[in-house]
Amino acid sequence: MSETSAESGSTAEQDRWEAEFALKQREQKSREQDLELRRRQATTLSWHSPLVLAVLAAATAALGNAAVALLNGRQQVALETARSEGARMLEMIKTGDPRTAKVNLKFLLDAGLITDEKTAKALDTFLKQTPAGSFPSLPSAANPGTVSFVQTPEMTPDLQKALDATIAKFIDFMKGLGGDVGGSIAVHVLKDLEVSKGMSGYYDPAKGVFIDAKYAKEQDLILRELSHAVLATAAKRPDMPIALESGLSAYFPASFRGGPDFASGMARDAWNLRNSVKDTGPRDPSFPAETFRGLLLWGGTCWDLREAIGKEAADQLILDAWALLGASPPSVPDQGKAFKTALLTAAERKAPGRFNTAIEGVFAKRGV
Repeated sequence: MSETSAESGSTAEQDRWEAEFALKQREQKSREQDLELRRRQATTLSWHSPLVLAVLAAATAALGNAAVALLNGRQQVALETARSEGARMLEMIKTGDPRTAKVNLKFLLDAGLITDEKTAKALDTFLKQTPAGSFPSLPSAANPGTVSFVQTPEMTPDLQKALDATIAKFIDFMKGLGGDVGGSIAVHVLKDLEVSKGMSGYYDPAKGVFIDAKYAKEQDLILRELSHAVLATAAKRPDMPIALESGLSAYFPASFRGGPDFASGMARDAWNLRNSVKDTGPRDPSFPAETFRGLLLWGGTCWDLREAIGKEAADQLILDAWALLGASPPSVPDQGKAFKTALLTAAERKAPGRFNTAIEGVFAKRGV
């Protein structure tokens, strides 16, 4: 019986030990699971911490800003390139000559100075489809916004170059007096104009200046027609005295050039402004006769005044007097008396009493 009791005790001890061992194993496993859970939680929580989120947000914003800056930079470069190429093309057509403008733009294209593919392709197509004679051009730098040259067979490059330089100087001369041609004027040099129109040249406010090709080198004629434009702008009215305007439009080119022999290249001695023509006798009402009479009489009167009081004073007073006539049309039919009155008024405004005697003497000499 004692042996049976001993075996029973040994078995119970073993069962208790195994139970404790199993419990220890479960506890150990539970602790390991708890540790693994804590580790995972720690890893997950680290990405959700305010510091980590702030760092991630800042990094994302920096990357976004960098991308935007890169895109803006590329767009800005493209915009500046387009502006630069557009300005370059505009400069290339500021020649006053459609043919030269086309040659200049073709040079830009051939030299690879137009880098935008769409612009280059469009320009190439335009160059191929547009005839040189009708190619767009802007006034040259010498005559910004005032004079352009219409391309005709008679308008040679050498002639245009010579006219361009003289016209630019004349316009500056008139601007110095307060005169203005009143906008952009086209210069036409045509063959047989004298035959078709009966005139060597004329000014059309709507179309510009027209000169017969055989007189194109006689620059006084072109400057005379430009003077008509200046006088029309100064008077601001179309019904001004024809003969008087004819004289002033001859005087200003002569005074600009510095000699009274107007259009001397045409071998017409009678056009010399240093003459003794007087405002007497019957007048031929026809347009050519009145124009020619006015050229000699009033052009000569203005030249006399120039010699009496000096170039600068005379030029200014004559243009100012013309503007006064435009503002207050003559109240008497005698344009000579009206012009003298306007000159005296302009002189009083400029220098009271200084030029009155000279003006009276000049007009008395001409029978006014």
